[in-house]
Amino acid sequence: MPEETGTSQLNLQKPFPESMWGFAAVVLIAVALILLVLSIARFYTFKEDVGNLMNISAVSVSREIEATLEDLHRDVAIFTAENSELLSKIYRDKDYESREFINLKNALERRVPDMFTFTIANEEGTDILDDFNFKVGDICKIDIQNFVLNTYRPEIRIHPLPGGYHFDVMIPFVGFNNEVLVFFVSFIPREITRILESYTNPNYEVIVSSTLHQGLIEITEHGSRDMISEPFFLTDQVVSSSIPIQGTVWESSVVPKPGLYSGYIKSIIADAAVLFGLFVLTCTPMFVIIVRQFRKKQSALLALKESENRYFDLYEYAPDMYMTITQQGSIVLANRHAREFFSQDKDSLESENISDLLDPESAQALRKLSEKMYKFDRQASQIELVRNEKLGFKSILHARLRLTSVVRDEARNLLIVCRDVTSQKTESQRKLRFAQAQRDSLVREVHHRIKNNLQNVVSLLATYSRKTPDLQPIIHDASAKISSIAEAYGLQSRSTKSIVYIGDLVTAIIENERKLFLSQLNLSISDELRENGKVAEREVTPVAVILSELITNAIKHGEKSLGARVVHVNLTKETESVRIEIVNSIRKDALDSPTPNNLTSGQGLALIRSLLPPEGATLTHTDKNSRMHVVLKLFSPQVITFVQDQPSKFAV
Repeated sequence: MPEETGTSQLNLQKPFPESMWGFAAVVLIAVALILLVLSIARFYTFKEDVGNLMNISAVSVSREIEATLEDLHRDVAIFTAENSELLSKIYRDKDYESREFINLKNALERRVPDMFTFTIANEEGTDILDDFNFKVGDICKIDIQNFVLNTYRPEIRIHPLPGGYHFDVMIPFVGFNNEVLVFFVSFIPREITRILESYTNPNYEVIVSSTLHQGLIEITEHGSRDMISEPFFLTDQVVSSSIPIQGTVWESSVVPKPGLYSGYIKSIIADAAVLFGLFVLTCTPMFVIIVRQFRKKQSALLALKESENRYFDLYEYAPDMYMTITQQGSIVLANRHAREFFSQDKDSLESENISDLLDPESAQALRKLSEKMYKFDRQASQIELVRNEKLGFKSILHARLRLTSVVRDEARNLLIVCRDVTSQKTESQRKLRFAQAQRDSLVREVHHRIKNNLQNVVSLLATYSRKTPDLQPIIHDASAKISSIAEAYGLQSRSTKSIVYIGDLVTAIIENERKLFLSQLNLSISDELRENGKVAEREVTPVAVILSELITNAIKHGEKSLGARVVHVNLTKETESVRIEIVNSIRKDALDSPTPNNLTSGQGLALIRSLLPPEGATLTHTDKNSRMHVVLKLFSPQVITFVQDQPSKFAV
């Protein structure tokens, strides 16, 4: 050792050879090349990330606009179904100063605040209702004609009316004498502007452009194209990503801001120059540091032994459990904490196999992980282990694994550092269960309050019904629908996870209809649905309203038997759906009429079908031997999920 030390000191005192300066030049060139490669990689990574983000934004904007237009179309459809008679009367009278017209206009503005104007056309799409506010242009009239010719499936587009760029929604309905009319409503694209504004950021802008005229701007974050100062066409801008918007002639286009990539390239060059300058400034001190490191080599060798002793002390008295095992799992070294935890002395523990100290499942998981680490040379990993209950109470250990370094021809061992996390795991699980319970309790309370409020509304309607006998049928129908919604929320408030089963929902609605109409309703539920068939949470209220409307129609138009109208409801499970069949005998006067059941009339059918989910539900009806059969099918998994979560509380 002394000879080696002396030799080292002698070598360190020699001056630097001339080749060191060449070595320094090579290092500088290598650093410059590395910075260049890293800068190029950084630019392409930035370009790829921004491109992915722009594509995601385009897709998200398209889907959100599609959902917004679908909701708007549904609102107008429901409004049309509710006011079809009044719309027919206004179309016939053309009296724009009547109270009925003003009330209709105000009601439509409350339902859809972004309304621009509205009108009514006949089934040929001509003879449009007089343009009472001069906002229905020639293009709009052509669209109405195309709407009728294309079987009521228009493609939404922007209409460039001076002073009011807008788009249209058209709904067919049945007027007097079964005449098919079209309710036409124009909208200012305020909500679409808000969507675009929410997706625009400093790097790029999302706009809605036309697919009919490539590059034509339709709507931006500032509004329709009449609200922007730039040219209408994307002539000088490159569209990064375009996604079609279903049901329209639009597509969402993402346009990078000017100078996005060139500015980023400048910042990369500036950063690389700064880093290279800093490296050059540190070259001279580095040579000094190298000299000092050579001179400290001897002292480092002398301190190695002391360092090894200190490492052993740290290993032995560490607050965590340290164990070194072979590839076969035999313990070759364990510190004091590990021996105390497993209640064994040094000799007995270091002759054990670690699999004997762990739960069988944990031992198997550790064996598989160690095999992967040795096979793929994975330097470090971590796993949770469970102590064998035979050695004491069940404990959870968080273990970190590391392969030891290769020393000559010795085999590599596995160092395991364990920490007892039983109390932390128990506490975190307790907090999670408590938070879940609080959330479920809050949701049930909200559903319960909504139910109470709806029941108060029903009570008020009942009071008003007694005061106004002429409106009793209408109020009675409204009360039935609101009561059904209240029952749906009531079922959600009683379940710990807001789960509503189809059997419970149908049973509750039938009980509600019995009370309201004092009619005999017979319910048959298959055994498969007594404790199965969960309704999707978002579809509980629409399904409840549909069922209430169907049963109400069956009661109204059914034949009396022994003084009461009898309606049969059958609930059965099919392969991928639930089948709800409502059967009633049709009254003779209803059979003699052109429309024997309200379900087949324009208004009733339009209202019920407008409430059906966009997918996952079908409605059919047939007349067999003076009996009306109405079949509502709810499909899985869009509306119904077949599970065995918990038993039904109301199945009969």
